[in-house]
Amino acid sequence: MRKLAGPHGAGRDSPMIAAGTQARETTVMRKVLVTAMVAASAAVILLALGYDTANARMQYKMQWEKTYMTKDSAISKAYEGKATCNVCHQGAKSRKNRNPYAKAIEKALGGKNVKDAEKISAALAEAAKAKSGGNDSPTFGDLIERGEWKMTTAEP
Repeated sequence: MRKLAGPHGAGRDSPMIAAGTQARETTVMRKVLVTAMVAASAAVILLALGYDTANARMQYKMQWEKTYMTKDSAISKAYEGKATCNVCHQGAKSRKNRNPYAKAIEKALGGKNVKDAEKISAALAEAAKAKSGGNDSPTFGDLIERGEWKMTTAEP
């Protein structure tokens, strides 16, 4: 309970003020708890639904960049130092749309969601040897080395 101040309540306890303060504290605490629960639920949902699908293949992109996006490489210059997922994927609507280069990498990997950096590096090297089109076409590696491999931003 709080003591009332002023000439009419100096030194007296007021149950009304104490009840009002307690109610405010309970309301604030309830809001904090609900907000924390909503934030935790959102985090769990995002991790469960989004993490694996959106970021599961980042190891491929990271290994590709490590292999090809060196400071003085032609492809790094062509991409102005920034490669996107469209090196392997077509468009932005679905990452399931893979271009021919990605299909060559996928074949070389021999499995889904490979995480071993050495296996990914070996698959990139193998895919680089694959022809980018018909028999007379350059290999993917030749196009990358010359800075001519285009990111496929258009939808299939």
